Amino acid sequence: MSEQPPKSFNLSFINSIFSVSKAEWNLLVDNNYPFLKHEFLAALEESDSVNPVTGWQPKHLLGYINEKLVFAMPLYIKQHSYGEYVFDFQWAEACHRSGIDYYPKLLNAIPFSPITGQRYLVEKSVVELGLSQEELFSKVRAFLVEEVKSTEASSLHMLFHNKNLQLVKQAEFISRHGIQYHWKNHGYENFDSFLQACRKKYRNNIKRERNKIKQQNITISLRERESFDELLVERLYLFYQLTYVKRSGHGGYLTRDFFKLIFSELPEQIVVITAELEGELVAASFLMRDDENLYGRYWGCVKEFDYLHFELCYYSPIEYAILHKLNKFDAGAQGEHKIARGFEPVITYSSHYISDSSLNAAIKAFCEQERNLVSSHRDILISRLPFKRS
Repeated sequence: MSEQPPKSFNLSFINSIFSVSKAEWNLLVDNNYPFLKHEFLAALEESDSVNPVTGWQPKHLLGYINEKLVFAMPLYIKQHSYGEYVFDFQWAEACHRSGIDYYPKLLNAIPFSPITGQRYLVEKSVVELGLSQEELFSKVRAFLVEEVKSTEASSLHMLFHNKNLQLVKQAEFISRHGIQYHWKNHGYENFDSFLQACRKKYRNNIKRERNKIKQQNITISLRERESFDELLVERLYLFYQLTYVKRSGHGGYLTRDFFKLIFSELPEQIVVITAELEGELVAASFLMRDDENLYGRYWGCVKEFDYLHFELCYYSPIEYAILHKLNKFDAGAQGEHKIARGFEPVITYSSHYISDSSLNAAIKAFCEQERNLVSSHRDILISRLPFKRS
């Protein structure tokens, strides 16, 4: 009996998510994680939220064993560092002073989304197809490093990935840490049982903030796919833009068409919490979910109300997570004030390959020092959590 020839593993780039079918790509998605679904990435491209003009040029990486897709990674050629939330502007400035071109760079991330999670997709049964995961990751890593070395790209950056990412377990990748605040479901039966886990001072403060919403005669509603309509989508886009204008003086990255497309393509993974006053929709938060977790994305209002942001972006989503027995609520970047409301400080991870040896050494030293500071700061933040101490 002749031996079966070894399976060939071929890697290649595509310049649009539409170059691969939705069915092929989504077969690799685990846990219904929405931000790596074909529909989400396609909505970004079709809506012109990402394209070469906005500085996000798609260059996704695909890996096939013969004709079967077994690996997929969203990648972008970046001409700037906006919309990433792992800030490397200092690195770019250091390059400029040294006469090194930092841009373009290669980026593996979910555009405009500081959401932790998977950053590539792998066929679970790849071993049965004749390739171990170690071999696969070794080939992908070498392919990406060679792409950086052989093109104008200065570097490769993988942002907000899961801990212990097998792809970057090599010395040439620099690990960078940050802090976010995630609410974790410790088996709560309802919101009251969550409150009972908090010390009296914090429990009373949360109750006071929620009661303030009632005192302002604001009605809070949870809306899912059966109650979505065009007016809601338009108002959410307005709220999103207003928030960006207030915070930064410019509009948001996402276009109106992105919101229309995402509501059309992934309605079952969208949760909207609205606030109405005298029949008028005055504020809302937009969240997404998978099989285990809830993710806060955008919020906005047409008028400021006391503690309304906390209700729409923290307390009502926590109630939803408890009701649906979700493990975690990732409310997004920043906000030490979340700690007093039950959000735990967690380490976030990103990995960076820098081709220039002198720049690599400088950034490696910086990240080592930064990791120590982040670890010490997290220890301090943990001591400020509101929960009862045994």
